[in-house]
Amino acid sequence: MKLSVAYVQRAWVPPTAAAALLGTTRSWVSDTARELGLEKEWHEYDGSQQLCYPLAPLHGYIEAHGYTGKMEFCTTRQVADHFQIALMTAYAALVNVRPRKTRIFHRGWTRIYLTGRVLAALEPRYPPLVDGHTATRLGLLIGRDERWVKSRVPGIGTVPVPSRCPENGNGADIYELDTEERLRIISQQERTIPPAGDWVTRRAVVGLIPGKTKYWCYQTMARPEILALSERRRDDMGNVRLHWPPEVVDLLKALAAQEAEAASDSDHSHTG
Repeated sequence: MKLSVAYVQRAWVPPTAAAALLGTTRSWVSDTARELGLEKEWHEYDGSQQLCYPLAPLHGYIEAHGYTGKMEFCTTRQVADHFQIALMTAYAALVNVRPRKTRIFHRGWTRIYLTGRVLAALEPRYPPLVDGHTATRLGLLIGRDERWVKSRVPGIGTVPVPSRCPENGNGADIYELDTEERLRIISQQERTIPPAGDWVTRRAVVGLIPGKTKYWCYQTMARPEILALSERRRDDMGNVRLHWPPEVVDLLKALAAQEAEAASDSDHSHTG
């Protein structure tokens, strides 16, 4: 029977009548109402006061999930297999999911859960597995660390997909399988870059120039004539960044001394 939207939204009906209207069974109505947390209330139906359920949530459940003719149940092992997680992880995940029944199997007692309730509770936490690698795994495959991987993937236009780690089932960002080969090419190219040796980075220079701040060091090293001395070199961690020859430290010290002398002469001229 086709039910009007207005009727579904306002109707309160007893279980037997709900089953007839929805084309299900009375036990299905009772089990689904329990799963949805519905409580019976007294309402007038067919000329008398009866304990009734709201029809809208039951109708909405069928619209979303369909009606199989029976309530579906699952064990903890089946939950672990479905979500591809460890059995102990499944036990922990089901702590807040109320078991529907306890059944006896040939090896003893086991809890069973309403499948719909389990899916509603765990699907947001355990999205489907995606073929690919985590940043940590990519680093191990290529011989780099996780930080190196994450710093290079934006340059190749790769965007991770929120999923789960294939090794342990925990939530993680997953990179496509071809990311490994693309990063491997970059890694090989970078390994041809000469090592840093005694060359220094901007950060290393800071603190070596007495009386000068990091801002002064950075601004001075950005001058075209000093920037031209820099080269891309590879540090001990395999990271490639701009380095300057060690002579640049003496150069910066000389510039700092010239500025200090000029400031001193200016002070003397004002006092004189």
